[in-house]
Amino acid sequence: EKAHSSVDGKAADRVLRMYHFLKSKMEGRHEITLDELLGGASKKAAAGVFHELLVLKTRNMVNVKQEEAYGPIGIKKSTHFDAGIGS
Repeated sequence: EKAHSSVDGKAADRVLRMYHFLKSKMEGRHEITLDELLGGASKKAAAGVFHELLVLKTRNMVNVKQEEAYGPIGIKKSTHFDAGIGS
């Protein structure tokens, strides 16, 4: 039970950090691409960012769109984004 809670807490911390990172990167903007967000990150770091981005998508915080295979991935704030992650 304790180990499971620890994992859940770490996952929640990562999602919260991603939310604040994304919020700072999108200040004054409504949309950003994943490439802009990653800024040359390693593959491992990029995979982590992408995973946390998808978690934010499942929480209705962002909208993610890719027009074509291997094309740019656009990230837009949802209507819930500015209310904060606890909403």
